[in-house]
Amino acid sequence: MAQINSLKGAAQDSERLTTELEAREEDLKQLADTLSNTRTRRENLDEELEAAASLIALDERLKAAKQKVGELRTAIDEKSDERRKVISSSWLDMLSAKISAKKSSLLAQQETLQESSNEDAILSNRLVETQRLLETATCPTCQQQISDERREYFGRIVAKLEEKVARQIDASSDLRSIMMKLSKLDRIGRVGAKDRLQSLEKELRTANVNLQKTENAIVELEDKIEGSDPTALTRKRLERDEKLREEGRLTEDIKLVKSDIQKTNEKLTVLQSRIRGMSGGRSERATAKVTLVSELHDVFDASIEHLRDQLRSTVEAKSSAAFRAMTTQSAYQGLKINENYGLSILDSAGREVSLRSAGAEQVVALSLIDGLNRTGRSTGPVIMDTPFGRLDMQHRDNILSYLPSVTSQFVLLVHSGEIRPETDLASVKDKIGAVYKISEISETQSKVERASI
Repeated sequence: MAQINSLKGAAQDSERLTTELEAREEDLKQLADTLSNTRTRRENLDEELEAAASLIALDERLKAAKQKVGELRTAIDEKSDERRKVISSSWLDMLSAKISAKKSSLLAQQETLQESSNEDAILSNRLVETQRLLETATCPTCQQQISDERREYFGRIVAKLEEKVARQIDASSDLRSIMMKLSKLDRIGRVGAKDRLQSLEKELRTANVNLQKTENAIVELEDKIEGSDPTALTRKRLERDEKLREEGRLTEDIKLVKSDIQKTNEKLTVLQSRIRGMSGGRSERATAKVTLVSELHDVFDASIEHLRDQLRSTVEAKSSAAFRAMTTQSAYQGLKINENYGLSILDSAGREVSLRSAGAEQVVALSLIDGLNRTGRSTGPVIMDTPFGRLDMQHRDNILSYLPSVTSQFVLLVHSGEIRPETDLASVKDKIGAVYKISEISETQSKVERASI
């Protein structure tokens, strides 16, 4: 038994590895196909771009020319603004002669006041030194005592100096005033409007000439490019670059898949050798049993899938028949059940109807219930709770005519305003087995009692 289990496990591993190998080989094939298509597309793009190389060069020149036009226009605007500013301040040059004369006069006054101020400072220093000499009666140079005769002489000098100092005038405020005036005149200054205007005019003429030449070149380039699509060439160049990168990625992916295939083959070879090594009749019988079980498993899976598809087709056909019997749209072809078992309405051309009303949704649901009910081994009862709230009178009549004829029992739970017993139930009156009414006794109790139509 242990040998059988071991053989069974080995067979399952072999089957799993074989499945993986087939999947990876399929991946390799798809990658190789994708790489081939990508390389072919890239080579075609290379040929197209090579043929259009001259056109690409013209397009690049056109882009550069348009950029230059923008730069020239910006420069012209800036120089024009500067010219207006220079013209607006050129009046200052007209005052330059008067300003120069005024500055010369102020500078002369400043020099005179400065000299006078320097002389006054020298006189004041001399007075201080002489007064100190009289007070100390000592010569500051040789440190000898001064005679009375010399002291009398210096006293007379001090008296004269004091008289001169008393006559001095403080010129500091006048000097500050002159300096402020000179500063203001310096700020006004000469702007050199004439020279700058001449320079600007020359620069503007040159810029306008270059602008005209560049615009003419743009017209010529556009005439040469006319009829072609430079943007399409740019897109092709970008696509070519992307294809090159994609080739590299695909080549690396192929290497990885080939490596995986080689490793899987090696594992499979080892496993198959192991299975072959299990000798003896028992191992052969066990191998046959494992193979048989695996094949039966596949058969059952395929049978279930086949039965599911068959039942889906049957339910779809019966649901479509029920839908055509109950819907008011005679142009509808029927219903279609998709892979996820969702239902779609098909119009007369077999196309899916994307927009459906709430009433149509209810008819579709009833059709599916009927299709499932009649596909089973035996039909069962159909119970409907307030089914007519969203349906018009024609749909109501169709449902009441159809469903009772295809079910073993049909139960309707309706409220008083939902159905008109005298007219709506006339077509099925002979099929009604019983009618019951729910009556309210209190807030918490109700009773069911038999009634008549």
